[in-house]
Amino acid sequence: DFELLFKLGEGGGGTVWQCTKKDSLESFAIKIVEKSSIVSTGSIARLVAERTIMSMFESAFVTKLHFAFQSETQVYFVLELVSGGDLLRVMRQFPGQRMTEDQARFYICELVLAIEYIHARSISFRDLKPENVLVTAEGHLKVADFGLATKSSNDLGQPRNKTLCGTPEYMAPEMIK
Repeated sequence: DFELLFKLGEGGGGTVWQCTKKDSLESFAIKIVEKSSIVSTGSIARLVAERTIMSMFESAFVTKLHFAFQSETQVYFVLELVSGGDLLRVMRQFPGQRMTEDQARFYICELVLAIEYIHARSISFRDLKPENVLVTAEGHLKVADFGLATKSSNDLGQPRNKTLCGTPEYMAPEMIK
């Protein structure tokens, strides 16, 4: 039902392509994950959690999951297409690679709204980095990639995450030690 157009990116969780839905000609992003890699890394529960978590969201500041399905060898997440690239690319476009204070304030406010929305649903995002913050064509932010996100499991709504995870380049040295 979908025609792959070109690769948007690749990461530890899979490959993301821009695609078109054949019957409506709507554009989407499609994340394709190989089942063999999920099984070999013991990540089945994490992938199921990612799909469950993404299906909970309906926010202007979080990428929307439209469809999820699988074939014999792959799992597919069809997501809202966010065409402005990621925040890292946007940050590199500023002269001297620095935003003005007003620009930074705008992005920080939208990011805080996204994280508040996510936390209000008892979800810990756990992988916040510029590459996982997408920018719309209009310049607004959307948080993406919930592969490391977890749902809170206690009555207080506080996450009980004791797993060390994330991207080492963005982690505090004491966490890595």
